[in-house]
Amino acid sequence: MRNKNPWIHYGILTFIYVIGAMTLVTHTVLHSLLHGGGDIVYASRECGKVATLHMIVIQHNAFVPSKIIVHRCDIVTFKNEDKNVLYQPALGEHPHHIVYAGFTEKVLGYNQENTFIAHSKGIFLVHDHLKDETEGTIVVQ
Repeated sequence: MRNKNPWIHYGILTFIYVIGAMTLVTHTVLHSLLHGGGDIVYASRECGKVATLHMIVIQHNAFVPSKIIVHRCDIVTFKNEDKNVLYQPALGEHPHHIVYAGFTEKVLGYNQENTFIAHSKGIFLVHDHLKDETEGTIVVQ
């Protein structure tokens, strides 16, 4: 006999949605771990949770968006969308860099990403180490 209570159907869909969202966050963290972002484990333990995902696209020698406001424990990803152009996102003013626990500088080829968890509050200048005219700002609240 089929259950005709619509709330049971709604509850099942909500459960599936929550599991899907948890799977997305888990996939993002695992992807980063498999591709060199081992420090993400440290930040995940410190934060106790992971909040919103933010993407900074690098194309035409620019960070898009050039300024981003995130909350503590959000995930930030740099993604290179320029074919045949290499980028190396770095924190701090060029040519100086700052150490930000959980963020490791690396050269990004086309479609490659660098992900970290924003666990320290502050205003952080971002530049491309290979093309110093490419600049941006990350604000962690």
